[in-house]
Amino acid sequence: GQMASRGSAGLGYTEMKGSWFVFDRWRAHEDWCRWRAPFWHGSRVLLAFFEALFVVAMLCWLYARFAAKRLTAVRVFAPRAYEDETVRVALRVWNRFGLPLHLVEVRDWFPCDSLPEKRLVAQRIPAGGAVQVEYTGTCGHGRGRFMIGPLEVTVTDPLGLFRVTRPFSEMS
Repeated sequence: GQMASRGSAGLGYTEMKGSWFVFDRWRAHEDWCRWRAPFWHGSRVLLAFFEALFVVAMLCWLYARFAAKRLTAVRVFAPRAYEDETVRVALRVWNRFGLPLHLVEVRDWFPCDSLPEKRLVAQRIPAGGAVQVEYTGTCGHGRGRFMIGPLEVTVTDPLGLFRVTRPFSEMS
């Protein structure tokens, strides 16, 4: 195998064991030296690939952050319900972001039902558009006043790398 000094871009270089000094002019026994890998990590192709990968990751992160900031959600339901009555709750989500959103998760809390956490998924919300998802719950916990909420909307980027959850703190 060929060995070269640190200045070589194609070949590796020798280094004394246990030391960071590179010896070019002195002869060293092969057991005293170790061979460093060639300068493959400085390749322009790999550098361009990792820069593009970094840019895609940053764009996905920005997409998820800005999409979550531009969402609006509202809950619509009957203001009064009686014991053992089924209540239909409609959740409307508006996308004020300039790009469509896919697989948006809407989470609501309905405490008077036996399964209080409600998770719904909107397949697609067009740019500048809205979608409405509904669920039903039974008021089975007797009489009283029950607060519905909070409402949370979770958005992901198109590649699914980043998730951003935006709470809507209104309690109804």
